[in-house]
Amino acid sequence: MPHSGVPSAAFEGFRPGAQPKETYRILTAGRLVRLKAFDLAIEAFKTFVARTGLAGRSDGVEFSIVGDGPELPRLRGLVCSYGLQEQVRFETWKPQEELWSTMRSCDVFLFPSLRDGGGLVVVEAMAAGKPVICLDLGGPGLHVTKGCGIKVPASSPEQAVRDLAEALGQLYQDPELRLRMGRAARERAARLYHWDRLGERMLEIYQDALGIQQGDA
Repeated sequence: MPHSGVPSAAFEGFRPGAQPKETYRILTAGRLVRLKAFDLAIEAFKTFVARTGLAGRSDGVEFSIVGDGPELPRLRGLVCSYGLQEQVRFETWKPQEELWSTMRSCDVFLFPSLRDGGGLVVVEAMAAGKPVICLDLGGPGLHVTKGCGIKVPASSPEQAVRDLAEALGQLYQDPELRLRMGRAARERAARLYHWDRLGERMLEIYQDALGIQQGDA
């Protein structure tokens, strides 16, 4: 029984026929603490732009990091040390509805958390119709399936960065795959994580436990 759910409002504004924009927009969000491993996301982005020849360009690709926390100064320093200031943007926390809108405007949601039992933000990105790239750990590893995103192993930091960068490149090169995975992610979120569906499932569990048949008073 999932404990991460999203309301109907998270699914609003989705346009299944929307075409990818010229700029490849990568988004991540969450509290900026070490366990969320946003440094791995920045490392993976650096590797991705270097491989694709996009390094140093102010057009073509952008990476937005939404959140706040004690890691912010270190992450800003990491971005500066790699010369990625023109491509990586930090944004403070947004109201929930505004974050959902931001999710709908991105192409890929990147979430490299090392230890996250719930990973609600991943489910929200799925509800927005976006493919998710994450580590195959914890809640995100359960939420994301092969059809709606890319999960990578977490054997070592070097391997994780390499595989996350490869996943970013794969979805960059294949806009149709992004759209296909995004639609599958939204369908999965609606089927398994919509609060209405979760409520119905909980009722079924209680009825089964109590031996109540449908239609019984």
